[in-house]
Amino acid sequence: MKKIVWLFTGLLILMSACSSPSVKEDQNIVQLKALFDEVKLNPDRRSRIFEATFAADTTAQGVVYVAKGATTQPEAKAALAAAAADKGIKLLDSIKLLPDPALGEKTYGITSLSVTNVRANPSHSAEMDTQLLMGMPVRILETRGSWWRIVTPEGYISWSNVGVRAMTQLEYDIWTKADKMIITTHYTLFREQPSATATIVCDGVWGNVVRADGESGAYYKVILPTGQSAFVPKKDAQKFNDWLKQRKFFTVETKVFSTAQEIVQYRQEITKIRDTLPYDIDGLVVKDLETDMEDLRKARPEKQIAFKFELETAFSVLREVLWSESGSTYTPIGVIDPVRLAGTTVKRANLNNPAMIRSMGLKIGSVVSVVKRGEIIPKIEGLAPPGAMPVSVQAGEELIEIIFPQVCAVCYATLVDAGTRLY
Repeated sequence: MKKIVWLFTGLLILMSACSSPSVKEDQNIVQLKALFDEVKLNPDRRSRIFEATFAADTTAQGVVYVAKGATTQPEAKAALAAAAADKGIKLLDSIKLLPDPALGEKTYGITSLSVTNVRANPSHSAEMDTQLLMGMPVRILETRGSWWRIVTPEGYISWSNVGVRAMTQLEYDIWTKADKMIITTHYTLFREQPSATATIVCDGVWGNVVRADGESGAYYKVILPTGQSAFVPKKDAQKFNDWLKQRKFFTVETKVFSTAQEIVQYRQEITKIRDTLPYDIDGLVVKDLETDMEDLRKARPEKQIAFKFELETAFSVLREVLWSESGSTYTPIGVIDPVRLAGTTVKRANLNNPAMIRSMGLKIGSVVSVVKRGEIIPKIEGLAPPGAMPVSVQAGEELIEIIFPQVCAVCYATLVDAGTRLY
């Protein structure tokens, strides 16, 4: 019996020894995986993505290694390609930089279900990362089948199977800037008409946010993230700004007017106290009480207009002109004494081009008028009027001609001064 057992054991060992040897992994792929681990700048998949697989592809020119995957880190993608080149590995980089260009302009989104589950991977059995309520803004990175990879408001990157409406930035901006309603009860129903017997559109839960679109009796008219109009009982919702005020959040004041003259009068009042407001504004937005989506999509909406203030002007002294190189073009930037303007301290201001410098008669030491175009970009408008600054500031100032660059700092070619452009 023992002989039979030993014989059987020997046969197993012999069979194992004679079986096909295990296939060794390509050493270049092993190296690529090691390099990939080294250049991952943040291994936490909840906030950044760098996923890659590697395969060998035989071509007429020899073996090429292909990297496929996705990342939100262009610097890590570039570092991997450089590290592979240093090792002498021919790497074809097919790693997709997110957001996926295939999404086109629709890389923004709003959650559209009362509660949306988001998961660690594109699978219903995957770990749940968190839940999002209706009306939350997200960024869309890519799609895989019916799954959306999104960035949540907290900055986490997760997957959602349903419950996100993709938008362009314009559609997203319209949504985020619109007046809102918030659901303030544990459970409610949105209906097609302002009636308790009307057809149900969808359900809502506490914390859901929708767009305000008027009132009808005991109901608020709203626009859901899907774009559909609906009605919700007033007892179940509240104007979002009022809800914020009750919780001591700071909100910007809104007013309702009956006539155009009242709006003009209010603008004059705000203009007088503009400098005392606890926030910076460049005008007022005047809009209809009801939302007209077709009107909002126009280049110049008729039912929502910006009522701009006159540009705030400050005065300073031009101390230096720097020349910013962008491609082949040299753009002048004026360095001025620091001055407060539209809520920020300005030290540099745009001068546009050589022709503008000449037309304004600017020199180093000139007292200049500075504004912010669109309340954002500082720009020197011209020489300041006499007496704009104290005499003590201007006394003894020597005016020096502004010197324009003559030679390209990169290729050493003679620059062309076309007036509106120096290149």
